[in-house]
Amino acid sequence: MRFALNPAFAETLQKYYFARVIGLDFQRSEAVEAINGWVQDATRGKIPRLLDEIDPRERLFLINALYFQGFWQIPFDPEKTSTENFYRADGSTVSCQMMHRQGEFSVAFLDSLLAVDLPYGNGAFSMTIVLPAEGVSLQSVVAQLNEDRLKAWLAALASREIVLGLPRFRFRNQLHLNDPLSHMGMAIAFDPMRADFSPMQQPGPAAGEKLVVTRVLQNTFVQVDEKGTEAAAVTGIGIGVTSVPPQVTANRPFLFLIREHFAGTILFIGKVEEPVWEK
Repeated sequence: MRFALNPAFAETLQKYYFARVIGLDFQRSEAVEAINGWVQDATRGKIPRLLDEIDPRERLFLINALYFQGFWQIPFDPEKTSTENFYRADGSTVSCQMMHRQGEFSVAFLDSLLAVDLPYGNGAFSMTIVLPAEGVSLQSVVAQLNEDRLKAWLAALASREIVLGLPRFRFRNQLHLNDPLSHMGMAIAFDPMRADFSPMQQPGPAAGEKLVVTRVLQNTFVQVDEKGTEAAAVTGIGIGVTSVPPQVTANRPFLFLIREHFAGTILFIGKVEEPVWEK
């Protein structure tokens, strides 16, 4: 059955959210290719596919894409990148390409963690690396993460000269967000008995169909190397206390955040448990 958006709703999407409304025949395979083509274009080819198929029950998709490419304010020298061990949470090791740079960074030395901020370009964006302290697991750091705790970590950042070691990494990931969003208070949207999206529908024969959210997918691509970041997340931190400046090496699982400073928006957040450099 043909589904049509309420023209007033479509106008609101276009006027206030700058969304593009496209009509597709979901019974044709070209619909999947059209959606994937839009995703590929919007992410500069970093996420080539979002969908493999369309469920016969699905009537529309709301798709948003975010592409970020940031170049380090001061890049890492590729000549100083070396093969080193990265220690997984279970104590096993894997080889990684560890980048090195000595210089002034915003650093916070706290009881349970160490944070380092790496600015991009003109400083409007940055990547914050959060390294658990020796004997502290990444899982416990993530468990205590909330808005107030993050503000406290960032407020503790202060300029200091260090020698930073950061592994190259690149990964792709797809998450199904139905359960997390339900736990965050969006359960009604997934409930056929309680969801009400009728204002989206144009009156007509198809208006009798009750809309419900069937799935929420998020695909992510993040790449960090000597030039910067492209994104469309020993058993402790190596800190050399006998040398000046201190050496800080992210050679164990860590958390990273890509932040916009003016509004304080977190664009990406993730954890690196193994710095894979996949194709």
